[in-house]
Amino acid sequence: MLLNLSKLHKSLNILIRLTIVALSVGFIYWKVFAKGDVYQLLDALKSYDQNPAFIPGLLLVCLLMLINWSVESLKWQQLVNKIEQISFLKAVQSVLSGVTVSIFTPNRTGEFIGRAFILKNAQPGWAVLLTIIGSLSQLLVTILIGTVALAFTYQSYIPSGVIIPEWAHIGMISGILMLNISLILFFFNVPFFGLSLKMLFRKPESRIASYFKVISTLSRKELIQVFLLSTLRYAVFSLQFYLIFKLFGIELPVRAALYIIPLIYLALAVIPTFALSELGVRGSVSLFLIGGYFLSSTGTSLSESMSLGIVLAAALLWIINLAIPAIIGIPFVFKLRFFSK
Repeated sequence: MLLNLSKLHKSLNILIRLTIVALSVGFIYWKVFAKGDVYQLLDALKSYDQNPAFIPGLLLVCLLMLINWSVESLKWQQLVNKIEQISFLKAVQSVLSGVTVSIFTPNRTGEFIGRAFILKNAQPGWAVLLTIIGSLSQLLVTILIGTVALAFTYQSYIPSGVIIPEWAHIGMISGILMLNISLILFFFNVPFFGLSLKMLFRKPESRIASYFKVISTLSRKELIQVFLLSTLRYAVFSLQFYLIFKLFGIELPVRAALYIIPLIYLALAVIPTFALSELGVRGSVSLFLIGGYFLSSTGTSLSESMSLGIVLAAALLWIINLAIPAIIGIPFVFKLRFFSK
């Protein structure tokens, strides 16, 4: 009986892994090749690569992708070491398998599955909670920087002739300030909330209590380190966005980029997206915010070539930062264990 159960678990593990790989590969193929986006992108690249700085710039963007996911792996390693000691290489494999699983899920929620089920000894529930803590730190950085940019620049996107009352402006700034303070206090007091929830489910046999116990063991110092790594990662992929815009001829002044790029990432963080629409949302948000900047600063709309450049830049960055890592992560999906032997 036990032997049959072991064989069943092994078969289910293989079936789920193959399903994940099929969905990931199928989604990337449909998104990049079947829709023809890659061919349009390649045609456009033929005109852009005449710029001698294009290839070196593109290689730099790819290098930053490696740094981006290395920082995320370091952050994950630091968090997961609370429940299982893993090497940096193992952390990289875990993060990349998470990218593979998440590529076809809404708001990339599959990331939790890819990371949690690659661990050997720790309970998946513990790993999921720690993954959520890491995601919260990244979201916190995105919201903090994005809302500050919004507070200083939102009037640029108000239609001409519309006057914002002073009280509304003060109310918005106050609301952003209160939101950010609340989020900071919440994140850096996560251990306290974990301890409180553990006490709520204080029965010794309660599995829920054991989950919250993991959170309660996080120190303030560890949370600060996670937050700083999230900030570093944010700086890396923001620099990627700026560089790839320049490669496609979108000349954004540094000062403008310092608020437009945070606004793009803020919008992407708060807009619910399904995997099928994520790439389109990226391009649309970028077009709206950059177009609004040029309209308010120069009084002219984006040209057709600039609009195409923005959409292609957003698409290429998606391919570099998500599609390629998802493909690299495919071999590590076969290390996921959903059922124990």
